Amino acid sequence: MGFYNGNEDKVIVNFSTFSMAYQLDKTDMSEVTAADTTGLSGVVTIGTVGSHIYIDHPDGDLNKLVMKDISTVDDENKVYIINRGGGPGDGRNPVATTPLGWKKVRVLKRDGNYLLQYADIDASGFEEVTISKTANVNFNYISLTTGSSSTVEPESAKWDLVFSISSNITSFGSGLGAYGFSDFVKTNKVGGVKVAKITLETDEEGNILEGQTEYDDFSASDLADLTFSDAANTIGSSWRSVFTGHFKNIYYVVEDSEGNQYKLQFLGLLNELGERGNSSFKYELL
Repeated sequence: MGFYNGNEDKVIVNFSTFSMAYQLDKTDMSEVTAADTTGLSGVVTIGTVGSHIYIDHPDGDLNKLVMKDISTVDDENKVYIINRGGGPGDGRNPVATTPLGWKKVRVLKRDGNYLLQYADIDASGFEEVTISKTANVNFNYISLTTGSSSTVEPESAKWDLVFSISSNITSFGSGLGAYGFSDFVKTNKVGGVKVAKITLETDEEGNILEGQTEYDDFSASDLADLTFSDAANTIGSSWRSVFTGHFKNIYYVVEDSEGNQYKLQFLGLLNELGERGNSSFKYELL
């Protein structure tokens, strides 16, 4: 779980393991047992219709988190059941697969810090850990296995893109749900990174039509025509197809927190063994 270091008191769950959170109408950790998970295994889980309401929105908007803002009033902070998703796969099947199991958690405020209560779902007691806010870093991360802190991100101003497995929202035909995506690219929304996507028109055979500005010819003079988005999933999976590989008619302009603008185009997603999770790209400061 990640604990926000900004002025507001917010908590995120781990999108790279497909973690989900389900709020109970209880405030006492000792009252929560495995019985509270009854019926949740087919609902609060990746790949099911309706499950998208149990993940943090993939666009990175901190007002669209599954866990509510932490209140200074204890009784307003409910217990959540956390489906921790799955552990990492391998190169050929990179999507998280090994179930990590259920936890119960409750987050309170104490003297300007976060107080995390956590335990296995069937435990009679619980552990507590205090998380202090840290300057220059978006979130502080805590493992629910050990209760210890984990370094996940560099300082906010020192990174722009993260390549990861990620939960995302997709349509299953009968409705929306959360689904696991490999080769997913997110941007540092909290750090102020923005992206513009350029899609060139192609003919039926996939050839780029003439008269358009391709990656190599794009320059700073073309920036005025772009619309930038601060959504963390603007790149997302839009740069590649599971079946055909990376798209040659798509490229991006990334604006970092200092206002530098780079054009970026992906070149592939596989290594020589055909394994996913080996993205390659080129970029240039405009």
